Amino acid sequence: MRILVKPLLILSAMAMLSGCGFRLQGTGPALESVSNVYVEANDRYTFFYRELSDQLSQRGATMASSADDADSVIYVIEDSRGERVSAVSIRNTPLEYEVFYTVKYSVRMAGNEVIEPTRIITKNRYEFDETKVLGKAEERDMLLKAQAADIARQVLVQLSAI
Repeated sequence: MRILVKPLLILSAMAMLSGCGFRLQGTGPALESVSNVYVEANDRYTFFYRELSDQLSQRGATMASSADDADSVIYVIEDSRGERVSAVSIRNTPLEYEVFYTVKYSVRMAGNEVIEPTRIITKNRYEFDETKVLGKAEERDMLLKAQAADIARQVLVQLSAI
């Protein structure tokens, strides 16, 4: 009897977690409506493009080599990132920066626009220390990569709702 208690507790915990919508990061529903997709973008080397392509592949989508070969086309209209000073010291030196990532996209399936041009903007702040410039540049890039991954997940959520 005691041997059965542990597996039953584990199974019930798994059922409760899946019932509340919990998923491990990087996993998600298969994109049934998007099986063969092409991502049209001006720059294929941005954080967002790489994240979106990776996440589409992880969810079972096949990446088409051209828009003509695809059932669905994701148009990346804007993919930009940047930073601005958000706080300065009395000596007018930066204390805090805000990094932002902006993506505007639309989706067409079978020649019909199923998602109209939509803009997603994410913002984060980080403290700046002029004695740790290299570490702060690395922190900024990590924040931008995380923002790109978050935007890619938001795009996939919209795609899975189609």
